[in-house]
Amino acid sequence: MELTPNAALLSPARRSLPPEQIAEHFGVPVSGITPEQAVSVLGPWQRLREAWQAGRVADVQENLDRLAAVLPGLAGEGVYPRDAQRGAEVRYYAWGKFTWGYWLYFLGSLVAVWGLLTRWRTPWILAVMLLLVAVTLHGYGIGLRWYILGRIPVANMFESVVGAAWVGIVLALVLELVYRVRVFLLAAHVTGFFALLLANQVLPGQLTSMLGILDDINLRLHTTLIIAAYALIGVAGVIAIVYLVGHYGGVVRRLLVTGVAGAGDGDDIPGCRAPSWLGQMDWSHLIVLNMLFVMLFVGIILGAVWADYSWGRPWGWDPKEVFALNTWLVYAILLHVRHVVRSKGLWTAWLSLAGCAMMAFNWWVVNYFIVGLHSYA
Repeated sequence: MELTPNAALLSPARRSLPPEQIAEHFGVPVSGITPEQAVSVLGPWQRLREAWQAGRVADVQENLDRLAAVLPGLAGEGVYPRDAQRGAEVRYYAWGKFTWGYWLYFLGSLVAVWGLLTRWRTPWILAVMLLLVAVTLHGYGIGLRWYILGRIPVANMFESVVGAAWVGIVLALVLELVYRVRVFLLAAHVTGFFALLLANQVLPGQLTSMLGILDDINLRLHTTLIIAAYALIGVAGVIAIVYLVGHYGGVVRRLLVTGVAGAGDGDDIPGCRAPSWLGQMDWSHLIVLNMLFVMLFVGIILGAVWADYSWGRPWGWDPKEVFALNTWLVYAILLHVRHVVRSKGLWTAWLSLAGCAMMAFNWWVVNYFIVGLHSYA
């Protein structure tokens, strides 16, 4: 009813009254709203109230439609979503925020395992095709959300998990197409499956606005690099598990063949040597680890730069900052340990899983259970 003073001005007699008298009788008019606009809103609003009280459903819907048509005209440019954006929002929710694509990633994971074990070309092609379909659907959902919000969707947990996974999957797909080692393909599918499963079953995915302090290009670069590194940590974790399964599977096989624990490691018995593809797994693992190490380092530095001119200090020992640094330190230790240990692949795999656990703690426990400046992240 705040528009009543504006509607009162539609009468020529009242327009000639001094503003003080209009305010005394009707209240202060809302600035920027013409009398005609006020009447176009108050009329349907009054009829809506009457229809609601009388239980006339058709009239209620009719006046709601009229209000939906006129209310956007009262907002300034860019305040109210455009018709195309509202249509995109309807489509986005009607398609379940596109998180049901985890079924495609799950099916692709099964086919990718088949291709990894057999080294056949057919399952590899099928897994690549499934990944292309899944990542396209995944990316379309992110793009649609970006269009609706008018900003890069990395402002909350749902957006970070979904967006990070997509970046990691695309990078893994590129590596797979270049090197054809099959493990990148499996890691991409598994990462997509768990990310979209979490988004579909656990994380709230409501469209939300971004805090003003976060609307900064440097912070967007920082956030994008950090979540991209986290996605690659997930990819590396899958490769680490594949390596450990191959390694310890080989150990069990050698023990079964030798039959006696003290009979040596079995390397001198035909068929008992460690699988040759473990070296390829370690090499593939190292590619991802080097990429995420650099991304995480640059992301932390950019975050410190942003914090310096936004909060007045580059580092404040906030829990999120500390555990982001701890995650990077795990991988720094990993890359240095490789130079001094004999079983490089084994140490790398276990430390990679330790880094993955640290990342998960930082992303989930710190965000949800530890109060800090990054509690909104």
